[in-house]
Amino acid sequence: MNTWPDGKLTKTLREVADLLGVHYNTVIRWIKSGRITCTRYGRNSICFTYDQVVHFIEENEFKQKINFIK
Repeated sequence: MNTWPDGKLTKTLREVADLLGVHYNTVIRWIKSGRITCTRYGRNSICFTYDQVVHFIEENEFKQKINFIK
C-alpha cells in the first residue's frame, strides 16, 4: 500500500471528492456502483488509499487536473 505524497495512509471521502473535483455524493454513488473501491472503518467511516484513487483515475480515464500535493 502506497502512502499519499504528504505521508498519510488514507484520505477521507470529502478529501477525495475535493481532489477529484466532484461532490462527495458523487463519490458515494461511485462506491455503490463499484466504480471506485474504498476502505471502511466501521459503519460510517469511509477512507481511500493512494492506490485505490490512482486505480480509479487510470481505469476511468478521469480527465481532470489533479493536484495530489496541497
